[in-house]
Amino acid sequence: MNKSIKYIVTAIICLFFISLSNAQSQNQKIKQQQLNQLLNIARNYEQRAQFSRALEIYQRLWNDYPTNINYYRGVKNNLINLRKFKQAEEAINKMSSLNSSLLIKTDIGDLYFKMGEHEKAKAFWKKLLEENKDKPSVFQLVATAMSKNLLFDEALDVYKKGQKRLNNKSLFLIEMANIYRSLRDHKNAVLNYLDYLKYYPTQYNFVERNITSFAGDPELTSEIEEIILDKINTDSKNMQLRNILAAFYIRSSNYRAALEEYSIIDQYIKTRSKKEKDKVGRELFRFAQNAFNDGAYEYAIQAYNLVLSRYPKSPFAMNSKYGSAVAYEKLGQFEKAISIYNEVVLENPNTPNAKNSLFRIGEIQMESFSNYKEAEKFFKKVLNKRPFSDKNTEALFRIADCYLARNLLEETYEQYDQIILQKSSSHNYKMKALLMQGKIFFWKGDFESASKKFENVQTDHINITNELAGFYVNDALEYSMLIDENKNSDGALKLFALADLLTAQKKFEQARNKYKEVIKIDSTQNLIDDSWLKIGQICFRLQKYEEAIAAYQIIVDEHNESVYVDLAQKEIGDVYSDGLKNYSNALKAYELVLMNYPDSIYLEEVRKKIREIEKNVL
Repeated sequence: MNKSIKYIVTAIICLFFISLSNAQSQNQKIKQQQLNQLLNIARNYEQRAQFSRALEIYQRLWNDYPTNINYYRGVKNNLINLRKFKQAEEAINKMSSLNSSLLIKTDIGDLYFKMGEHEKAKAFWKKLLEENKDKPSVFQLVATAMSKNLLFDEALDVYKKGQKRLNNKSLFLIEMANIYRSLRDHKNAVLNYLDYLKYYPTQYNFVERNITSFAGDPELTSEIEEIILDKINTDSKNMQLRNILAAFYIRSSNYRAALEEYSIIDQYIKTRSKKEKDKVGRELFRFAQNAFNDGAYEYAIQAYNLVLSRYPKSPFAMNSKYGSAVAYEKLGQFEKAISIYNEVVLENPNTPNAKNSLFRIGEIQMESFSNYKEAEKFFKKVLNKRPFSDKNTEALFRIADCYLARNLLEETYEQYDQIILQKSSSHNYKMKALLMQGKIFFWKGDFESASKKFENVQTDHINITNELAGFYVNDALEYSMLIDENKNSDGALKLFALADLLTAQKKFEQARNKYKEVIKIDSTQNLIDDSWLKIGQICFRLQKYEEAIAAYQIIVDEHNESVYVDLAQKEIGDVYSDGLKNYSNALKAYELVLMNYPDSIYLEEVRKKIREIEKNVL
């Protein structure tokens, strides 16, 4: 055989074995998938208490794979569930002959207990402990079996004896803490978590998460606070304890106390390593963010400022300055907010925070000062500021809002054209711009052009995997129907469109008066319920709550065939609840929705509101 043929033959043989290996690997993969599927089916039967069906599958699996612990457990547990104790004992003995693990032996005690032979079970576990008294795993296995059978005190006793026998107090602390939680002995649970932290300081996050989980119960907060403070009193320089206390204060919304703790930590850390300082800076920033998210803006500002004063070069400093500006804005201190936003822009010119700051200044000028020309300037600065982001498109929309507020409808329309033609605009933004162009035509009384725009929006494909897909279809549909239903009341529809424009421009008093004019002149009666609904919504915004209720009540009483009747009844409840804080009347109004409109699309929302009132107010 010459060399070239030899190489070819060798290559063919190699390819054959590679293919064979790949085929075997693929077959093994398919086989494992089938086994996992069977296991999942058995577990589903077990969860539904169909123990015979579960046992049948587990038995088949265990027969094929007799050393598999999961299959054995399935057989044993379901035999016990079916009270076939003799067969369960045989299964345990069979597995013990194949696997000498103490894990299997403890199952005998568990079986005895479930058979009702409690003393026999305890004697078995006691003997097992005596025979293996130097093995930590045995103490854990026996105590776990006891816990599963609700023998919590006995399980705690086993763990304590294990610690003493093995001369190691760091063992079983988490297991004991979990039992104390089950017994609602919160004090001992917390003490065990803190002891665990002492022995395993790298497990800080785990311990913090468990201790702060108690903060949701107001009845426990003072007790747990006292426990942690006692520990701090005996070890005042332990910053992990202070961090846990601060975190506990945050979770229980005691921001003043949390900030005081962070101030103490901050003072201590000044002389420590950079790594420790960075950690405190991070914790302070996290505290500020939590306080902000909970609406505790004053404490958020104090924490942001502490980060800025102590850690001005930390990676959290710039975000802290921006965060403090947003917090001042939330508090209505707009001039202070604008001043800090300008500092962010100067100190960090080409960053997302700078871009966001310019946008926020534009928002303040527009929403709080109604200074639309000045707002427009800042939104245009956003467009020219790097880096490019979705904020650019948002700024284009806000510039359009500024034009709209100044009644510059042609400029508003052209602004939406920019968004539609911009390649970087998302499909959702383009649909929104198209809808707004339809509204402009509607406001101008050009209902034919408006309908074409709305029809284009309605062709947007609704994709259930994308929550924004088809988002504006419903709005477009409502306007299309409004136009189609009122073709014969041209004067009333144009007046209604003008009122709608005034509402969009936030000229609410003028809009309300126009809607009232529509009610007077609409001979077809088609726009009356729409107008009363709009009047109710405007009066709610103007905090004229009684007038809002009266408007909604007219729909309920006089236009009970209206498509808005269930919405009007729900809105009455909202006015009582959110406006007047009259929760008893709110409940009555919401209950009428449930009673009178069983097919309403607002039923789930109403039920949720009722639950919130009953839980948090009454």
